[in-house]
Amino acid sequence: MVRNEQWVLGYILHSRPFRDTSLIVDVLTGEYGRVSLLYKGVKSSKNKSNRARLLQPFQPLEFLWQGDRELKTGKKVEPKAAGFYLTGAALYSAMYLNELLMRLLYKEDPHPVVFSQYQQSLERLSLLERDQMPDIEVVLRTFELTLLGELGYELCLDRDAALNIIEPGVNYCYDPELGFDPAIKRIDPRLSQQHFSGEQLLAIAEQQWDLPGAREAAKRLLRLALAPHLGDKPLESRQLFRRIQHS
Repeated sequence: MVRNEQWVLGYILHSRPFRDTSLIVDVLTGEYGRVSLLYKGVKSSKNKSNRARLLQPFQPLEFLWQGDRELKTGKKVEPKAAGFYLTGAALYSAMYLNELLMRLLYKEDPHPVVFSQYQQSLERLSLLERDQMPDIEVVLRTFELTLLGELGYELCLDRDAALNIIEPGVNYCYDPELGFDPAIKRIDPRLSQQHFSGEQLLAIAEQQWDLPGAREAAKRLLRLALAPHLGDKPLESRQLFRRIQHS
C-alpha cells in the first residue's frame, strides 16, 4: 500500500475518463512505481483550476495524493519543469515507451533505474526536434534493454544457453526461454528472425550501435525478448506508427 503525504515527481503514462467530469491517470514515479490516481471534477465546467490541462504526458509533474487503495485520490498536481516537446517519430516513440511501461510494470512496484532511464529517453527524443539527432533506434533499444534487466529478464548476451562464451564467428538461434543456441546446422530460413551472429550479440552487449548490423539485430532481438511478456495483444502505438508511415 502506498500513502503519499508529500509531493512526488512523476510522469503521466495514460489517462482515461471517469464518469463525466473526472480522470483516472496512471503515473510513473521513482519512489512508488506506477500509481493510479483519480482526479475528481477536473473536467467540470465549474472547475476553474488548470489541473485538467496539466494532466498530460511527457512533462515532469509533482503529485500529491491520499488513500491506501489501489486507486488513490489525487489532491493536487503542479508542474515541475517545462514538458518535453515531441512530434512525429519522437512522439510515437515516447508513446511506445509509455505503453511498454503500462503493460509490463506492476502497480506500486518501484524501479528507480527505469524511472531515470525514462526521463533520459524523453530528453534524448526531444533533441530530435532541435536537429541534434541521437538515433531514435538507439534510444528505444537502450530503454528496452534497461527495462528487461530491471524486471528480472536481462538478456545474457555474452554466454550461450550452455554458458559457453559467445564467439564472434558463430551464428546463434535465440529462444526467449532458453537463450542462445549455436546454429551448428544449416540455418532454417523459417527461423531467420531468430538467428544472430556472435558479432551482433557482442555489439549489442557493449551497445556499440555503430557496428554494421547491430541496430537491426537489436530491434529483432528485443522484439523477440519482449513478446512473451507483452502477450498476444498488439501494441497500439506500434500499429498507429505503421498507419502514419503508410498514409
